[in-house]
Amino acid sequence: MGNCSSGCRTIIPAKRRHHEKGLLGTSPHTRAGRSCSFLGRILVESSQEVCCENVSASHYEERSSAMTHPRSASGSSLSQIDSARNSKVKQCIRVNGSLLHVGDLSYQLTGRLVIMAIGKASLGMLRSLYDILHTKMDLAICCLPEHAGDDEDENYRQLMGIGESSFMRNPRVMLFFGDRSNLPNQDVVKGSELAYQTALSLTADDLLLVALTGGGSALLTLPKQFHNDRLTLNDLVLTTKLVSAAGADIQQLNAVRSCLDELKAGGLALAAYPAQVVTLIVSDVIGDPIQYIASGPTFIEPDTTQSQRVQRCVEILRNYDVWNKVPGKIREYLESELSGSNLGEGRHPRVINLVIGNNMVALNSAAKSVETETSASNSESQGRWVFFRRNASIQVLIDLNNSASSYQHSRYVLPIILTNEFCGDATENGRLLAELLWYTARYILKLLENDSHSLPVVPKASYKILTRFVMKMTNARTEAGKSDEKLQDLLAQLTKTATKSGSNLAQTSFVLKACLQVASTLAKAPKNAYGGIVFLLGGEATVVVPHKINPSTSVGGRCSHLALSAAIRWFELMQGSELPTSVDIGLLAGASDGLDGPAACGGGMWVSASDAICTENTYHEAEEELRRCNSYGFFRKNHIGTILPARLTNTNVMDLLIGASLVQKCHLL
Repeated sequence: MGNCSSGCRTIIPAKRRHHEKGLLGTSPHTRAGRSCSFLGRILVESSQEVCCENVSASHYEERSSAMTHPRSASGSSLSQIDSARNSKVKQCIRVNGSLLHVGDLSYQLTGRLVIMAIGKASLGMLRSLYDILHTKMDLAICCLPEHAGDDEDENYRQLMGIGESSFMRNPRVMLFFGDRSNLPNQDVVKGSELAYQTALSLTADDLLLVALTGGGSALLTLPKQFHNDRLTLNDLVLTTKLVSAAGADIQQLNAVRSCLDELKAGGLALAAYPAQVVTLIVSDVIGDPIQYIASGPTFIEPDTTQSQRVQRCVEILRNYDVWNKVPGKIREYLESELSGSNLGEGRHPRVINLVIGNNMVALNSAAKSVETETSASNSESQGRWVFFRRNASIQVLIDLNNSASSYQHSRYVLPIILTNEFCGDATENGRLLAELLWYTARYILKLLENDSHSLPVVPKASYKILTRFVMKMTNARTEAGKSDEKLQDLLAQLTKTATKSGSNLAQTSFVLKACLQVASTLAKAPKNAYGGIVFLLGGEATVVVPHKINPSTSVGGRCSHLALSAAIRWFELMQGSELPTSVDIGLLAGASDGLDGPAACGGGMWVSASDAICTENTYHEAEEELRRCNSYGFFRKNHIGTILPARLTNTNVMDLLIGASLVQKCHLL
């Protein structure tokens, strides 16, 4: 049993899988195939580690199976069902007679047990809870996005319980489907009304168990009551669009819509009072702030009056110059609430909020997957470095294992988690990632072309020693000599640390150590061996969409936009220095929920430096499509096989970025 009282604890390892070919059907022994083979499997593993029902992550691997072994595609998907019961929810919940155990907490089931599952991964969470609690629960309400596939899809059938009378035919299970556009519809309002009325009916003996995931803001929407009626859904949607288009961030957007919605910002917990409320959360927000995940329906902001919240909302609308543009009923309602009483006056909800999954769990799983892939072909034990930002500092969780002694096999790849708080402009970040992967690969290559047998003992080398060594071995004018400063600058920009700060120097030092370790290992390895670094990042970049863009002709997403920006930068770098055939550089940018962008044309993108953009004409086309925010349009025309299919994965922990810088030894001898 995983201890959930303070977040994530025990993780049951996902089932390991190996394929003969890469994600796109490329042989792992060919150019672009090495990194392709790695990254496809890594994304599957990381998605499954925080998957609320593991069957859903299979769509990434289905892509691989369908292209490499068509007959085994369905078998590959079904094989994951065996491990579906090892979901994150089931690690936290167990029943012992009339006692419900949630992590370290216990509750007597003396009254009603109601389950509410909300968000993009809510169906899997509900299935997991249903498997444990179906004999105890009185009602289950689930608000989820409409399915991206069809009822013939085996994963969907399994998840929905089609053909199983115990789930889909159970009258106590009620499903409400929202639109995939991330905007609420009338079915969502209907489900939210039922959730609200059910919460109001609960007593002190009852327990409300909430399963909450990202995307819940649009899937739990109930307009506020005003003049014996509710504000209209259209007015709420229009107000949200106006604030978003004006440039408001997610905190400001939540501040506005929470004032107009009955259930957001603690509204569900207040409605359920005096019942006990327990919320299991899969976070899709950097830093896991509970008040922002699905707009915090069970988070009570302390010492806040209704008038203060409304005043903040009005200030946002005025500051973004949309006060006079929002519907008149919205303005009238807000003005009437400015003199409102204290929020939840006389009520003190009993609420426990537990974060059971986030992108750090996925990143750790991805790192484990790299280690497993490497250890499968290398007898020595591999270590890893993990960096992640907390309070503007870099914490080193796991150091490198330097016990290299035998080299009987052919791979030596080290994973490095750079950050779990990746953010910023997707165009700029794509270029930075492209450069990081480029200079890392060439740095390792330059080290190998010199006397690698005299490399220093890596774990004992300081940043200054490493810098002096690199300068001495490769000459200050060579690319490797300049790369340490270049890497330091790139790492600072990607992880949002000061270039000369202690945190950044430490991070750069560890990356240099990893490169030196790989080079030292490859120098002693047999022919045809290859190795390198896999960089892992989690978070969400942003895309600034120009007002003149036509959404009907420009189709893109955060991940595809970033990938296209990286491909453009690689082409520019290759104009000054051709990519050696011994180097393989690739980037996989995937939306963990399986839907990249509002149009949901794909789940993400894979790009290789060697063949993403090969001609001047394609380069200029890519630049134009990037400006038009039409990244999927570009890839559908030029590299349709690089697009991950759009399909709900049943998890939602932001985006995962996995970049590989690999070097093969055979060309260097």
